[in-house]
This record gives sequence, C-alpha cells and structure tokens, in this order.
Amino acid sequence: MKNDKIATALEAQIHACDVLGSPLTKAVLEICLNDFLTDGIVATLTRGWAGDPLDDNVPLRLAGFIHFSALGGDAGLRPHFASCGGTFQAQGKDALARAAPHTGGVAASTSRRGLVAPRAGVPGGERPAPPTKCKAKIRATTRCVPRG
Repeated sequence: MKNDKIATALEAQIHACDVLGSPLTKAVLEICLNDFLTDGIVATLTRGWAGDPLDDNVPLRLAGFIHFSALGGDAGLRPHFASCGGTFQAQGKDALARAAPHTGGVAASTSRRGLVAPRAGVPGGERPAPPTKCKAKIRATTRCVPRG
C-alpha cells in the first residue's frame, strides 16, 4: 500500500528547498518524487510507512542516502556534490537522475542498512558506520560551539 502522504512530504520539502536556496537537495527530492509517483524504488522503500513522513523527515532521509552514496564513492553521483569535489548545475539534473539508484538491489540494501527507516523494531534499523573517507571529512568539518 502506497502512503500518499509521502508525496505531500516530498512536495513540502521541495518547496522549502526552493525558498531556502538548496538547489541540489531540491533536485534530488524532485527525482525522488518522480520515482515515488511512478511506483519506483522510493515507493517500495516507503510502502507501509506508519508515521507522518514529514515529521519523520522521510524526504531528508532519502536525500541523505543519496549524499551518503556519493560520499561512499558512487562515481555517478560524486560529480554533483561539492562535498565530493563536484559542482551541482541545475541544468545537470537529468545526469543526476540517471546516476541516482534505480535497482531493487539498492532498495533492499538501503532498507536493510536502515538508511531510510532507522528506528527500533525495524530489522537492520541500526545506522551503519560511514565509509572511512567520510569519517575524516566529518571530523574535519565538525566544530563544537559553546552554548552561551
């Protein structure tokens, strides 16, 4: 059973990205929305989502998985992410869409690894450790800011 609230949540987050000036995340979520509406992997991954998809940050979890894949070395995605040395161009959205995961193997993998629904009670719901090169990047960019 497809949860139509997923489409609404994706549309709301796409609008927020547009207003806040996040063109890459907007493009990723537009690709996810199209995939959902055509019963692709996003529909498969979110089928039966019990909670509120916007409150559960489903759109940002999906975008986060795509970024995680780029950081993990996906050659098709890396050129679109500044964090991987690439540059996103809005006119390059079609290339990004072709590079995004489109196979059942990815759907099963992301579901098992808990990247889309990391919560208690979900088999494999624990988050995996990021790839080694990603850990270094996180350490290098994380700063502690004292609360005052």
